[in-house]
Amino acid sequence: MKIEGGVTLVTILCSLLFSASAWAAEPAGEPGRSAGGRNVLKNVYFGEQHLHTSASPDAFAIGTRGTWEDAYRYAMGEEVALSTTGEKMKKSTPYDFVGITDHAEYFGVMPRLIDPKDPLSKSDFAKKLADKNAKMTDPTSAVSIILHSILTSTGMPEYIAPKMLPENWQRYVKAANKHNKPGKFTTLIAFEWTSIPNGRNMHRNVFFRNDTGPKAPYSSFDSYYPEDLWTYQEVQRTMGNENFALPHNGNVSDGWMYSPNEFLGGPMDARYAERQALNEPLTEIIQTKGSSDTHPLLSPNDEFANFELFQNMINVSHAQPDSSTAISVRAWSTA
Repeated sequence: MKIEGGVTLVTILCSLLFSASAWAAEPAGEPGRSAGGRNVLKNVYFGEQHLHTSASPDAFAIGTRGTWEDAYRYAMGEEVALSTTGEKMKKSTPYDFVGITDHAEYFGVMPRLIDPKDPLSKSDFAKKLADKNAKMTDPTSAVSIILHSILTSTGMPEYIAPKMLPENWQRYVKAANKHNKPGKFTTLIAFEWTSIPNGRNMHRNVFFRNDTGPKAPYSSFDSYYPEDLWTYQEVQRTMGNENFALPHNGNVSDGWMYSPNEFLGGPMDARYAERQALNEPLTEIIQTKGSSDTHPLLSPNDEFANFELFQNMINVSHAQPDSSTAISVRAWSTA
């Protein structure tokens, strides 16, 4: 029997048989590992690439008190207690990898503010944060003040001191490496850059290949412009810290995430486009704040295009996001 190109089906079958015998001594499903070669089967691995703990202000604000250790234990299939309700949880199938992506803004500060052993807990602001009667809807509450400072990219000086972020970050890196199990469970060093000018979501999760990562993450307090984040990424590569950024929720960026223009500027040039493609080659498709792969306006014949749409921009409840250039399918179709 012949197939296109004159190659016989018998030849293909023989090749497969020889390949199978060569793989017989290899780990099941992962041929080439023992010899240090590439796995020709291109295995699919399942994991979590967007996860927050109490080290993130937004997660902390809604009651999360889970630690990095809790997150890793849960991901590896161990039973943990949900910090908000005490409910016991255990995954039926452990993850292959996890990237905890706590926000770079006030990274690791919140747990320290309520830890009686930490000097930060002695401040008036910390005491205000510990007030159990305070409401998030109260603009004078500690949580509201913290979140508003993130929305406006104006950090509170006492909590973004030069030494504080690197110290908190290194504790996280240590926890990640402690739970990394080569060949069994991979902990990715990562953080979330939380640019959100006027409620327009420009968030990116940044992942590092090695087990050291940078000395500290880059936050929107440093800059809320994506091109400045790319500069940080490029500098990190020159220092041996290979990385990439993964944008998410372009659906609530009001058209800016995949716009043909530079962020808050005019039409992008070739250099801008090249840097974006190099530094952020992937995008997150869907999460609790809606889908970023398409929209009914762009895919009128797709019956799932209106699945769980997120109608408002983040923390701007009255605003309807512009979806015409916020969705990744537009970026792909015009590439």
